[in-house]
Amino acid sequence: MSWNDGHTWGDRSEYYEKAWTDVYGTAEEEIGTVGEVCEIKNSFAKVNNQGHVELWLDSKPYGQDQDTARRNRKLRDIYAVVCGHYPCANRTWEMRSIWVHNPVLKSALCEVLADYRDRSWCGESLEFKKPFLPLIHRWEKLCKVAVDNKGTETQKLVNLFVEMLKHELQDTLQRVKLIKQTGSATFSDLEFVYQPGQLFLRTQPLAAGVSHTYDDSGRMTVHQVKSNGIEYGGVVNEWFVDYYRGRRRLSDLNVRPFSACSKRTGKAIKSGLIKRGRKWEKLVKGQFLRVHVGNAPMCQPEESSGGWPSHNGLFNGWEEDAVQTRTYAKGPRLPTQVPEGRVIVDEAGYYKLQGFEEHVDRYIFNKISDAKSIKKNSSEGAAYKDAEGYEDLDEEKDGEGSLLSLSDWQCLLAVSVLKCFSLEKKVWCNVEVNDLINIEWNTKAFEKLVLDAGEKRLLLGFVGATKSGDLREFDDFIHGKGKGLILLLCGPPGTGKTLTAESVSENLKRPLYRLDASDLGNDTAVLENRLKVALERCARWDAILLLDEADVFLEARSSNNLLQNEMTSIFLRLLEYYKGVMILTTNRFPAIDPAFESRIDITLVFKDLHPDSRAKIWQNFLVREESSLANDSEAIAKLAKARLNGRQIKSAVKTALILAHSENVPLALDHLETVVTMRKKALRLLGRESVQVLDDSDSDLN
Repeated sequence: MSWNDGHTWGDRSEYYEKAWTDVYGTAEEEIGTVGEVCEIKNSFAKVNNQGHVELWLDSKPYGQDQDTARRNRKLRDIYAVVCGHYPCANRTWEMRSIWVHNPVLKSALCEVLADYRDRSWCGESLEFKKPFLPLIHRWEKLCKVAVDNKGTETQKLVNLFVEMLKHELQDTLQRVKLIKQTGSATFSDLEFVYQPGQLFLRTQPLAAGVSHTYDDSGRMTVHQVKSNGIEYGGVVNEWFVDYYRGRRRLSDLNVRPFSACSKRTGKAIKSGLIKRGRKWEKLVKGQFLRVHVGNAPMCQPEESSGGWPSHNGLFNGWEEDAVQTRTYAKGPRLPTQVPEGRVIVDEAGYYKLQGFEEHVDRYIFNKISDAKSIKKNSSEGAAYKDAEGYEDLDEEKDGEGSLLSLSDWQCLLAVSVLKCFSLEKKVWCNVEVNDLINIEWNTKAFEKLVLDAGEKRLLLGFVGATKSGDLREFDDFIHGKGKGLILLLCGPPGTGKTLTAESVSENLKRPLYRLDASDLGNDTAVLENRLKVALERCARWDAILLLDEADVFLEARSSNNLLQNEMTSIFLRLLEYYKGVMILTTNRFPAIDPAFESRIDITLVFKDLHPDSRAKIWQNFLVREESSLANDSEAIAKLAKARLNGRQIKSAVKTALILAHSENVPLALDHLETVVTMRKKALRLLGRESVQVLDDSDSDLN
């Protein structure tokens, strides 16, 4: 048939149908009805290089049927060991899989690999895949099985297996041998010696952990001891070995086996980590007020200039090339910049106050608490020169998560950080244990308060009753009401209101939780929630709540300011059931709502400073700076004539010290007079020479 046999383009479909019928006949007469044959028909896909089906065939284009494949598998399974080889470039073959079928050999291998990464080795056959890390990590133990079972079938089978591995893994075993002889390795070879169940050290922040997994990217998971404040448990953390080129000693890596340390270094590090672990153990059990020193980032530590990170000088100068590392913590993201200053250490409170639970892994804790097991699994990795193992560690366990006492071994594995709340920034953060120090309370600040004798006596009585707990005996007729103690400090700026609150906190040795209107906001729902959170925190930590510049909450209600009325009502309601100590400061005493009068226990009124009070303040600051002018009554009297408030006096002393330092001479009256004169000129220019112009937010209690 040709295309020009008289058919036109419009007749093309009819033409195709006739041509098909001429060649194949009709479907009905040649094939039959669809679904007519009561049999199973198999079709086999022929696919192209992209994996797409090109054609369906009635027979296999290549390969074996299932029966033949099963038969061949049974023939392979009669052998004790089957090695799977895969084609490679240059028409070579590479062994990538090993199947062990013999029950005697399987039993021996299961004993060798017991507790390896918590993996179960039970099953009809054991399968190992390239690079065969379990067999390499337990190589010495595997070879020892043959020696310990002379003349037995076990020896025969293990020898057969070992000889096969020696031939197939010859290059790998030679590299592992070189690492153990020299104590150095390339980055790609670390996976052969970084085996699970070893004690590892991380340089920064300094920590110890039991290795669990390691991959060729340098990522290691380790098990450590942690707590949620209620019970002890285990935790999985990630450490990273920094990439390097060429060969490097294991003792120089930022993540290294403990066995790679020298004997002297190992003992010192072990002792320091146990000491830090004991400190962590004490602080994790409750709530403690401490000072955090330093402002180092947590997630990306600053690079050390050399040696182990000092951690207050603990390990400085004993090892070389401390390398920057990365750590990743589980759970809510905390600030990476930890603020300096006073913090509340409260591991349990971190979870409780934020309304979520933290479960610790008891299985990991019990597993890594067995130091003998760790030593047993890691002994073959401790063949480095001058290596030291795990001796001299107390391996006894005391308590099962009762938060009573940890063994030395458990303290060694304790995490290096605690959950802390910054009183200055009002944020939770992770803080290094060794960066926490005890507070030096400034109890003398109370003595330096410039108050009338009667007011000071009342305040001293309040402080004494609070210390002794006598305030807790008072209660309202309705249970739960009126158990708190409310102080109101009112007066112009710079007269000592905030300093008084800070002095009370220092004298009671209790944390001062400071808020102002900007912290609470002006939306009523947000305000109520934030105030509840603050009251809950203060109740848990026995803190004194200072609500600075509380005018917006104390202002009298009126018919034309509904928002103000709602804010005042919320504050009154929460105040009624507060059980702690609260100090309020305000500059607008006449505008206070009358409902507050019955709820305030002590009211102290601060007036503008008179010359004697100003002289006392001048003397206090000069004594603190150890200036000889503190004993010059005439100079102090002269300075006290200037109508400055307490904060302005503090600022004048600071500025005069800077001036004296720039001239490299001791502080003199001339420096102070120069600063005071400049201050008076500025106030005169502003028309405020006779009033105090600074806010009440920068008091210093020293």
